Amino acid sequence: MNRLTKLALVAAAWCFAGCAGTTPPPQPSPAPDPPPSPAPAPATGQRVFPSPQHAVAALVEIARTGNVSALKPLFGPKFDTLAAQGIDVTPADLRTFVEKFDAQNTIAQNDDGTVILLYGADGSEFPAPLILDGDDWRFDTDAGIAAMKDRRATPHR
Repeated sequence: MNRLTKLALVAAAWCFAGCAGTTPPPQPSPAPDPPPSPAPAPATGQRVFPSPQHAVAALVEIARTGNVSALKPLFGPKFDTLAAQGIDVTPADLRTFVEKFDAQNTIAQNDDGTVILLYGADGSEFPAPLILDGDDWRFDTDAGIAAMKDRRATPHR
């Protein structure tokens, strides 16, 4: 007896047994919807993440493409102000970051609750720490811009 025949017999037996007032047999649950893509943080207009690890993974994925403009969703509209502030991020910078990241990387938490990405054999600190924004994590763009300005002003650091 094939599966369709068995199903028809079960349905007929169920109805003949007085199915009025009884519940039908359980149906398989539909597949759950995929998780939504990270939404922009309302106040900052930048992507938020469920964990610092997810944020770093998104950063590295974009950096691997060499597409500087693709970083804007991670850092929000203030990312566009970098050039006006004398900070130029280039595809070569992204390649260097990825090479150093691949060589060595770690995520560490500061005493103030922020999280930093350390990368490369020299333990370079990524300029924008990650901060908790409600239940989500995002890059602190303001702190990152300040750190980049400081690094440009004092290149020996």
